[in-house]
Amino acid sequence: MIIQKISSSAFSIWDNFIHNSRQGDIFMTSSWLDITTKGHFNIYLVYDNDEPIAGCCIPLGRWNVARMPMLTSSCGIVWSDEIDGLRGYSKQKKIIKLLWETISLEIDGIELSFHRNFDYWLPFTWLNAKINPRQTYEIDFSSWDNDTSSISNKWYRYRIRKMNKEDYLLERGDINDVIKLSKQTYIRQNKKMPYSNEILLKLHKWIEREDRGEIVKIVDKDSRLHAVAYFLFWGKEVCYWISASGELGRNSGAHFYLIWKALERYNGRFETFHFEGSMIENIESSFRKFNAKPRNYYHIVLYNSWSRYYLFHFLSSIKKKLPF
Repeated sequence: MIIQKISSSAFSIWDNFIHNSRQGDIFMTSSWLDITTKGHFNIYLVYDNDEPIAGCCIPLGRWNVARMPMLTSSCGIVWSDEIDGLRGYSKQKKIIKLLWETISLEIDGIELSFHRNFDYWLPFTWLNAKINPRQTYEIDFSSWDNDTSSISNKWYRYRIRKMNKEDYLLERGDINDVIKLSKQTYIRQNKKMPYSNEILLKLHKWIEREDRGEIVKIVDKDSRLHAVAYFLFWGKEVCYWISASGELGRNSGAHFYLIWKALERYNGRFETFHFEGSMIENIESSFRKFNAKPRNYYHIVLYNSWSRYYLFHFLSSIKKKLPF
């Protein structure tokens, strides 16, 4: 086996590889990484008999540590069908060790959330990594019941049925709707925006050009905006990426109505509806009420030296306290 850190001229090979990998998704494409890291990322491909059988994307963060870029849900290692699953565990174990030996020559550590279909994480424990289990949710459309009676929460059922009768509409939105309501949401919560609009606008331009997603919104009969959501498309999956609601939406329950109408919209077009942000307590409880099923994924932390890990987090905590 040979490991190669590829240049931009070979990014198309990587993009094609992740498109056919069970662990690949839109957040790992070279274009997405280029925008969210401002060009600071590495991609490694593992070759066996001149064919790529595995790969890894590494977003480069400050202080020589790979961390998750803004607006990104998964990074890390992906497998080819040839070595995916139980039958490939022996080879996966060797590759994980080889990849870390290669990557650790260039960076001090990684703190990355791997894809939910990355299921063989034990080799990282043998490398003395910290492995933090996390959970997300998804709906399999093949078993989805397109009836509001399937919603487990009575209030949700009531609001959705009521809004159906009151002429609330699901319409195509635009990026300005997302920016406007997201700003209102974070001001209301007294929180700092976790991403920059500059990066969001660049991602939106790429998503539109590649037809990788769409924005939809809920408006009332007077065309007033209540809620908005940005959905991403990847193969047979639709991903609930960014959402926000204003004061009107909080009072009307439009946020829940939007999810329901989106499920109706994408049923038949996609096989899976995947939720993001599921680790946040009040959001997680909302997703469960739509009978979404939990999926585990893992946040893996691995350093050349754990003293560097503690130094990195000490410096990060100081930086957060600075007034600029």
